[in-house]
Amino acid sequence: MSFIVQSGKVDNFTSTIKDAQPWYTITYPQPFPAGMIPVISAQIQTYEGPDLPSIRLRNVTNTGFEVTITVAKGYQEKRFSTESLGWIAVAH
Repeated sequence: MSFIVQSGKVDNFTSTIKDAQPWYTITYPQPFPAGMIPVISAQIQTYEGPDLPSIRLRNVTNTGFEVTITVAKGYQEKRFSTESLGWIAVAH
């Protein structure tokens, strides 16, 4: 069984208040073959602010996906921080 693996990093990724989160589109360096939808793993790779950020993904396709960083209610200080986000996409 063979696997196709792609990865990337997004610097200057902004975390925001949970109710006003922007969604960012990540496009793979090379599209996966038609009908092949990869599994995505994303991780915040820095800790630049006082917030406890988490990752949300949506709209995963063979060409890319959307991602956002949110902060848990109760931990937000109405302050924005900038983080680095790493991701990996794997399909077989």
